Amino acid sequence: MSATTVIHSARLIDDGRVTDDAWVAFDAGRVSSAGTADGWRGLAPSVAVNAAGGVLSPGFVDLHGHGGGGHA
Repeated sequence: MSATTVIHSARLIDDGRVTDDAWVAFDAGRVSSAGTADGWRGLAPSVAVNAAGGVLSPGFVDLHGHGGGGHA
């Protein structure tokens, strides 16, 4: 069984919406569920991170590059 990590009490910015008092649960490095208020407590997470006052949003890695090896 994988360990569940929950980040809770954050302002979630996702899909063009802002949600206060939100939580996101992760299993095996992937988002498994999300919600608001105390709904995360029923998951009995292995790790619970209190993000009160913080902002949670998706992260992106830009692999875009220009040029290399003397070429533009």
